[in-house]
Amino acid sequence: MTSGDLKFGFQAGAGVAIVNYRPFTTRPSAPQFLDAVKDTVAGFVIPGDIEDLEALSLGTIVTLTGTGTLKFSATADLLAAVNPLASASLPVPLPTVALKGGGSITIGADVEITGEYQIRVLKYGEQQVRLAYYRKSREAFSVKVKASAGVSANVGESDILGKLMSAISSDAKADAQEFERAGLPPDQIKGIEDTVKGSIERTVGIAVTAELSRSQEHTAAFVYEIDLNTLSATSRAAIHSALDGDLSALTLDPDSPLSGVRATRDLFTNVRQRKYALDINLLGIVNYGWISKLVLAGKTMYEPTTGQLIISDSATASRIGLTLLNIGVADAEKLRHVMAENFLITVAYRGAGNAGLQSTLTSSHSFFAMNQHTPPETVRDELDASVALGLMDQNDERKIVTSAPEFGGTLFYAATHYDNTLSTELFLSADQARPVDFEGRGPTRIQSSVPRRTGPSCGRDCRGL
Repeated sequence: MTSGDLKFGFQAGAGVAIVNYRPFTTRPSAPQFLDAVKDTVAGFVIPGDIEDLEALSLGTIVTLTGTGTLKFSATADLLAAVNPLASASLPVPLPTVALKGGGSITIGADVEITGEYQIRVLKYGEQQVRLAYYRKSREAFSVKVKASAGVSANVGESDILGKLMSAISSDAKADAQEFERAGLPPDQIKGIEDTVKGSIERTVGIAVTAELSRSQEHTAAFVYEIDLNTLSATSRAAIHSALDGDLSALTLDPDSPLSGVRATRDLFTNVRQRKYALDINLLGIVNYGWISKLVLAGKTMYEPTTGQLIISDSATASRIGLTLLNIGVADAEKLRHVMAENFLITVAYRGAGNAGLQSTLTSSHSFFAMNQHTPPETVRDELDASVALGLMDQNDERKIVTSAPEFGGTLFYAATHYDNTLSTELFLSADQARPVDFEGRGPTRIQSSVPRRTGPSCGRDCRGL
């Protein structure tokens, strides 16, 4: 073992705490304290390589805690959550909307997690070792993702744009042919693909953040059971890299496990299994009918906070705007207003049966918030939505809010989805127009659902809206 083997992914110059636990039998008699200390010091091992794991005494636990970066590579399978929206006016005749639901996008991802973490090694058999990675609870961390997929001057099944078409178009071949006929220059295609890639990277980053937030100090992010007797040369190299902070060889292909290594926990599992979605907002798709036509005639951008992809007609895109320094990154505040308006327009068209959308497709509107440091007041305000929707009562909310002075990083997401039937019911009841006072019931319901509060945070009687 060399000094280079003692990195563990920790930052150079950062403090590292190394603790060695060793069990002693108390039968027929317990060892003297000083003798136990001497034996523990004599057997002290820093697990920097396979030979160190082999040298550990049975029952020994070694923990290494510090600040640094863990790396891993994996394949993300994201559900393609398509959100078809109309613009202000629809053409006549109405085009058929060539979309499908239920598709997914599979893409490789290289992930880096930076923050305070602990590597824990347990020698529980003569040749059996458990290697686990834990995050520091309530400590801030950052996630960086780099999506990897083929990039080409044409649109095909292997590049990012081709994967997107295959996931959401009911006729991906026809959409690809439309792109070929358009003859877009390579740099323009690359610009579109870079935007889609940025959206995917942000979405995967949020998914990893959510999974990390679920894992506390007593729940590992990664756990591997290692049989030292059956390791291959490839397995040994993978474990060596993992002890250096790079788990990529262990996480890349869980369907083809390495000899002598078995993963019992992997925080990326849910991301592989379509438990997270790439939100794809198509502003004006009802007007154009085909995703290729909308892309060619409009703008492709993404929302940097949520990662939502937005493909919009030019007129709507000009209202959203782009941030000055980032081409393809939408102005989040303007986007919220435009999305709300287009959602209402789409629901109205769907309610009238004039949107040309399949009944299996829903139009949606959502709210998302990510907080690095979350005070109780913010938790309360966000949980008010759960109370209003009947997902929890005020007593449960109060218990959560008062359980800690600071909640660390949190994610909040709420969404509403409307298909043709629900859209129609907003305007008609038993095929009859709803009374005029129905229009005011939504705001009234929201207002009555949010509890009244008094106190220093309000300064007066107020509602947590």
